[in-house]
Amino acid sequence: MRWPQYTASIVASQQLADSALQLVGLSRDDVQRTVWWIAPDGLVGGHLAVARALANCGGAFGRLGSLLATPPFRWLGRPAYAVISRYRHRMPGATPTCR
Repeated sequence: MRWPQYTASIVASQQLADSALQLVGLSRDDVQRTVWWIAPDGLVGGHLAVARALANCGGAFGRLGSLLATPPFRWLGRPAYAVISRYRHRMPGATPTCR
């Protein structure tokens, strides 16, 4: 994927030091429960972080991300994200750390 608006990095929470998390106002528990989009304009978590990441990819992914960030899809995203994150260890490509 490409990230035209930001120089973005995808980092597993296990690779982050607690001091790095504290700099952006997150705890170890925060990053183990939820995916985060950390940008100059602030923190976005959960389904909105996924929408922001997709929107910044551009193309079809970008349109999908923009769609997911607008009502009524935005309203449906929260419960959908909760189910997906709860069962992420059963999804294709999952690793033991997903538990």
